[in-house]
Amino acid sequence: MNLTTPTQDTHCQCDQPEPRLKAVRPAVSLHHDDHGARLHVALPGVPKDRLKLTFRDNSLALEATREELEPTLRYELSLRLHQKLDGNAIQANLSDGVLTAVIPLREESKPKLIPIE
Repeated sequence: MNLTTPTQDTHCQCDQPEPRLKAVRPAVSLHHDDHGARLHVALPGVPKDRLKLTFRDNSLALEATREELEPTLRYELSLRLHQKLDGNAIQANLSDGVLTAVIPLREESKPKLIPIE
């Protein structure tokens, strides 16, 4: 079962007079199991304060900027989550340049053991 679907990347809309940075799609790894999905996104050199992860309308969107290293990069990623995943319970962590987001299954979508009488 495919629990996420990538959507089209967009370009950065900068308000400053500097030239616009083209958005780069980061390297992504996605694993599914009986508990939900685990997303790993490579964001080398991106500090937490330059990273935004939002969930809205069953889509997960990521925006990040790496400014300290040359060249300056803007990362963007958008994933549509399967309806069985609970986007309101996402837990995310950034460590060693890798964002990890755990997206659990909704309770009603989890496998249940049926007792036999």
